[in-house]
Amino acid sequence: MNTNLKLSNRPEHTVQKLFEQQVIQNPDSVALVYKDQQLTYKELNEKVNQLAFYLQKRNIGPESMVGVYIERSLEMIVSILGIIKAGGAYVPLDPAYPTKRLEYILKDAN
Repeated sequence: MNTNLKLSNRPEHTVQKLFEQQVIQNPDSVALVYKDQQLTYKELNEKVNQLAFYLQKRNIGPESMVGVYIERSLEMIVSILGIIKAGGAYVPLDPAYPTKRLEYILKDAN
């Protein structure tokens, strides 16, 4: 095992920062497409900000873990980005997972 590995491949920016840069640079460009729905970066950012504000008002922030139990959709991405923007961490809870798996994830996330 190579013990001389360095962490030089770490990204310079967070997901939140990269997303915000895209909103500024390309507000009217399509950010998400799911089935027959789409959102521009501006529209997506508005939804993300609304959710982040809602979560922060409920004391969701650093050290908070928020379960996301939702089918794949635009709302799933809004949820993930909103949680991140609020400062929390999202816990993916795929509705297709068996009940025992979901219970384990929830227990482990506390």
